[in-house]
Amino acid sequence: MRATLITAACLVMLASASAQQRKQATPMTASAGQTKTQTSQSGKPVLEAYVSAWNRHDFAALDTLLSPYAIHEDIAQGFRGQGPAQIKDFMRAEIEGEPDLNWHLTTVVDASPLVAAEWTWTGTFTGDSPSGPVVRQRISGRGASIAVIENGRIKRFTDYYDMASFFPKVPVGSATTSKIDHPSQGVATGPGALEAKVRKVWEDFKNKNKNGFAAVLADGFEEVEEDGGGFRDKQAEVAEIDQFNLSQYSLKDFNIKPIGADGVLVTYMGEYSGTVAGQPVDGKSAWGEVWVRRGDDWKLLYVQETKVR
Repeated sequence: MRATLITAACLVMLASASAQQRKQATPMTASAGQTKTQTSQSGKPVLEAYVSAWNRHDFAALDTLLSPYAIHEDIAQGFRGQGPAQIKDFMRAEIEGEPDLNWHLTTVVDASPLVAAEWTWTGTFTGDSPSGPVVRQRISGRGASIAVIENGRIKRFTDYYDMASFFPKVPVGSATTSKIDHPSQGVATGPGALEAKVRKVWEDFKNKNKNGFAAVLADGFEEVEEDGGGFRDKQAEVAEIDQFNLSQYSLKDFNIKPIGADGVLVTYMGEYSGTVAGQPVDGKSAWGEVWVRRGDDWKLLYVQETKVR
């Protein structure tokens, strides 16, 4: 992570140098009687508005602050989202894990379209920390971000920070390091990474992205539905993409509960509609999924769907 932070610092310095050169090279007047206004093309207000939207939990603001194909990368968490919908899902999951998050820009260097910033982050975190699950632990840390702004919207945004440095070392067995075992606590694991993965699985199924869908299924994957068909393996699950045309869906009420050191139980409610062999289908179900760590990633091992009224 030290190398990552050094890279971010270099980018900030590069942006600063670029901004200085631009300031020296830009004439004060574009033509007779016309004053060139550098602030009209400034990306700093866009970045500040983006950070403010996160602090205010303002999901709607992202529709005007992000380009349709904007990319948000969180290097420390291994997240890469494209488009406002995926980025909102990530933001929503982050807020569930840290409802009182406070993201504060300390230094902003505007070399539009490139904008670099240093920042601080504080919050009360519940979820999976680098040392294991924690409940309501105060965290704080520093990081840097690089944004590319085009036409008043964010085209690309990348965060650089050392996640481990956000978490103070506490004695094993204290209240903040106790195992999370009560679903009502609304635990988020990642934070945000798992819910974002669940939503991406649904999106890949809807878009018939077989490679992306299959890649997240663990070896030994099984699913049970209420159709009486018993267990379905990975091959059968991927093949269903050809049969089921998923037109729309909605997911809510995510709850994530750690199972040992390398597993989590994810539960949520979902509604969907579409067609199978030309016949309309729809459903409302409670979903239970078991995700397991495989190396540096999470894989889906088991799915149980239960119809609800």
